[in-house]
Amino acid sequence: MKVKLEDVVNNLEMVDNERNAYYNKIEGNIFFSDMEEYISQEESEKWLEDTIMLPTRYEIDEYSMMEQFIETINDSYIQNKLLSEIQGKKAFRNFKDTCISFNLSGM
Repeated sequence: MKVKLEDVVNNLEMVDNERNAYYNKIEGNIFFSDMEEYISQEESEKWLEDTIMLPTRYEIDEYSMMEQFIETINDSYIQNKLLSEIQGKKAFRNFKDTCISFNLSGM
């Protein structure tokens, strides 16, 4: 199942020091929890197999994420264009606009 990036971003804003956001690979949903809710080790291991803990807002490096995304582009022209757009002021806006202009937003 696919999860929408918008759902992930919206849920990351609600993460706090007491609970984390998780994506359940089986059900395809995002939920909040703390590990203390899982009593037995066996339940905890099964739960961990089916879920991915999302990063906290403090663990996210947006600039690095843009660079990593650019590395996945096979077209050298687009890749170079994106690399040049993330330099200097308005890097995030320029990156977004360039992705849209090359129809990369649906990836």
